[in-house]
Amino acid sequence: MQQQVCDVYRSARAFFVVSLSQTVDGIWVGNDMRQTLAADSAAAALGEAVLRALDASQQGRPRPADVGQPTRDLLRFVGAKSWTRFANTAQVTGVRRHGSSLTVTAYDRGEHGAFLPRTDKEVTCSLEALTGAELGARVLEALGQGAR
Repeated sequence: MQQQVCDVYRSARAFFVVSLSQTVDGIWVGNDMRQTLAADSAAAALGEAVLRALDASQQGRPRPADVGQPTRDLLRFVGAKSWTRFANTAQVTGVRRHGSSLTVTAYDRGEHGAFLPRTDKEVTCSLEALTGAELGARVLEALGQGAR
C-alpha cells in the first residue's frame, strides 16, 4: 500500500501546503502540487488543501538530476532567499496517509535549519471519519495554533 505525504509550513503571512513524492531511491522531494493559504484561513480550508496535496503524492518518481533543485523550488514558492532564514521563522507539520490511516506529526526547529519530528506529538486517526475541518484542526494543533 502506497504512503502519501505532504508538509504544511506556516509563516507569519501564510500557510504553504507542499505535496511530496518519493523517488525510486526512497528520497521524498516536493512535487508540483503546492498551495498557499492566508495565515487566517479556516481549519476546513487548510484540511481540504492537505487532502489535495496527499492525493498528488506519488512513489517511484525519478531522482532529480540536481538534488538541490527541489529545495530551491520550495524557497521560490514561499518567497524566501535562503533555507536557514525560512526555517528560523517557519513552523512545519508533516502529514502522512497510509491507506485509511492518517498521521499528523509536529516538528521542532533544530540546528542549521533542520526540522526534527516530534514522534511523541504524533496523532494517528482513521481518515474515513475525518472531515476537512477536523483534519485542518489537527494540523493547526500540531503547528501550535489551535483550531480556527
